[in-house]
Amino acid sequence: MENEISKHTLKIIKSLTQKGTPWSKKIMEVFLEILIITFAVSLAQYLERQRETNHRSSEEKAFLIGLKSDLKEDVASMENDQLFYQSEMSSYLYLSNIGSKKNPEEDSIRFYSRNLRGTSWLRSNNARFEGLKSSGGLQVIENNKLLNEILGLYEGTLSNLVVISNDYNVVKTQLLENYLDEHVVIDDNNRSNYSDVFKRPVTKNYFLRLRFYIPSILQAYDRAIKQSKLIIAQIDAQYAAGN
Repeated sequence: MENEISKHTLKIIKSLTQKGTPWSKKIMEVFLEILIITFAVSLAQYLERQRETNHRSSEEKAFLIGLKSDLKEDVASMENDQLFYQSEMSSYLYLSNIGSKKNPEEDSIRFYSRNLRGTSWLRSNNARFEGLKSSGGLQVIENNKLLNEILGLYEGTLSNLVVISNDYNVVKTQLLENYLDEHVVIDDNNRSNYSDVFKRPVTKNYFLRLRFYIPSILQAYDRAIKQSKLIIAQIDAQYAAGN
């Protein structure tokens, strides 16, 4: 491009300095060369803009298709987490009422006690999003509505879900599990004093605190799953025609 501009500039200089050529002809030649230069520059700028647009579109598509895969994995994981918390709730409800049962079945106690150990932590596949965000590349997403949905999910909904589930897990691991470790005894015949421990006010209070968290956690998971599926649908719609 620079060579072409230089060539036509030299023609302009040559036309202006050429002796014996009428000024009317010189002006026409100069005007023509200026038109050629202007057209060439405009065309080069247009092609560069198109190249940048195509490059950004390719980056956007690669990111969104990858994000869709991340979200599908997250949805499956979150739905499993919901089953875990629903099972936890059933355990707390049953074990909290052992005191009202004359002869609670040992097998039932063992069955519902299995959920008293272990936790469920949300492990979102957010590396792709965080990487693009940290590099300042979120502007490649030209669909502002979709971008806002993605930001709302990762920086709002999922962050809130992590906070509330972390609070729950702290109560469970540092209070309930520690208390059970200190007071539950299992003898050589695999008989335990679980039933007696579960009837104690301290244990019941822990169960009550944990039950209080679960509805909010499940609602937070519902919001996250709903938003994730909405984003997946929007990505599908954007590339449905093979764009």
